[in-house]
Amino acid sequence: MLYKPAKTFLDQGYDILPVLDVPDILNQTEPFTLTTKLPLTAEPTIDEQLPTLVYNSYNLDPLWHNDIKANRILLLEPSHYRKYPVSERVLMFMTTLSKNIPDVQIYTGEFNDLTALTGCSKVIYKKHPTSLHYTGESEEYEYLFPNIAGYFPSFFSYWKRCEALL
Repeated sequence: MLYKPAKTFLDQGYDILPVLDVPDILNQTEPFTLTTKLPLTAEPTIDEQLPTLVYNSYNLDPLWHNDIKANRILLLEPSHYRKYPVSERVLMFMTTLSKNIPDVQIYTGEFNDLTALTGCSKVIYKKHPTSLHYTGESEEYEYLFPNIAGYFPSFFSYWKRCEALL
């Protein structure tokens, strides 16, 4: 016996589909909200005599200021992850990667809460569009191709320019 599929609203020619009314079944929607379950962490131990280096998901460089003694904090801001949720695996990847940073402490809290804990410790961070609300001493990123600048409509148009320098 041959399988004979039921006739559905999709069983139309391409020329007909754009002019069809939207079927009722496609008008029913469900809210879609993503959440990131951040770990509960203790307050970090801060030595106020040392600078505090703030790491985040955009800066997990284990070589950043590795020549100085410092408080090293991986900051997981709830407000950031409400706006930009990530999966549990992404969070696990990030926290696992942070273990390459000697003596890093993971802190779930807002930047202002962290700076309140640092006392008179100098706070240093790398500039990023998601860290515009940070205060303290900001540093520029070290770009792989610092001489490449401008607008690129796609990653590959950017990469073609970079590839020429390799």
